[in-house]
Amino acid sequence: MPYCVVGHGREPSPFKLYYELHGDTLQPRKRLLFIAGLSVSCQSWDQQYPVLASTQGYLCCIFDNRGAGFSECPPGPYKTSAMAQDVLELLLHLGWSSDIHLIGVSMGGMISLEFASQFPEFLASLTLISTTAGAPPKLSAIFGLFGVATIRDPDIRLMRNMELVFPQGFLASASSDPRFPTQRERIFHIAKHRTTLTRATTTAGAAAHIAASLGHSVSDSRLNAIRLSLPGKVQVLTGTWDKLVDPSNSAHLAKVLACPLHTYIGGGHSLPTEQADWVNNLICTLCEQE
Repeated sequence: MPYCVVGHGREPSPFKLYYELHGDTLQPRKRLLFIAGLSVSCQSWDQQYPVLASTQGYLCCIFDNRGAGFSECPPGPYKTSAMAQDVLELLLHLGWSSDIHLIGVSMGGMISLEFASQFPEFLASLTLISTTAGAPPKLSAIFGLFGVATIRDPDIRLMRNMELVFPQGFLASASSDPRFPTQRERIFHIAKHRTTLTRATTTAGAAAHIAASLGHSVSDSRLNAIRLSLPGKVQVLTGTWDKLVDPSNSAHLAKVLACPLHTYIGGGHSLPTEQADWVNNLICTLCEQE
């Protein structure tokens, strides 16, 4: 398994981050880095990286945040600013120092904001999905996710998590895949498959991610600095049904960053899975923008 050791000199002990590269490693058209959300593995991007790597010639890097998947779980609590340092060290390990298209969802969007604030020279564009600059996610939803993480039965855990991040109307609607009668069965199949490709996040890892999300804060002055460093290269995506991060947070981000706000009417929190084609098209449009 490919690992990058991070944290030397800034953490009590160094630890390993698991990562994967998908696409043309020799002559990629674009290089994309995806940062996953709270308590989930990098396989949460499985509706993005295979498509973008095969159809667009992009080189896609996905990785497990500290405390999730195959990455090690150093003692918490975590901070999104420190997790952005993890990202920096991963990029240096890969030899990626510029022209990176960064995409983050939920807590991954928070880490992306921290990275863009600290290391804007690395970036070609920034896509922020279902995230916030500082207003904490709804406590009821956060602790709902934590409660789900403690459910022992894996199938029940998956179903309860789906009910938190996907709109009920969407789950009940007809599936886009003829193998499944509704989106509920299709999404469950995707989520179940993901569990076979990773390792379950521990309770300690989930708690440390919650601490990072609740303590996250990027001020308007820092957002303005990101706007100046990436003019015309930022976009914000949200869904009107999002019950974890209020869509008003996305509106605030787009206003201060002076960037497009793309809103999916009726969309939930997990847009990369729920509305994959829509998300992929927006990512490609920004990446191809001169």
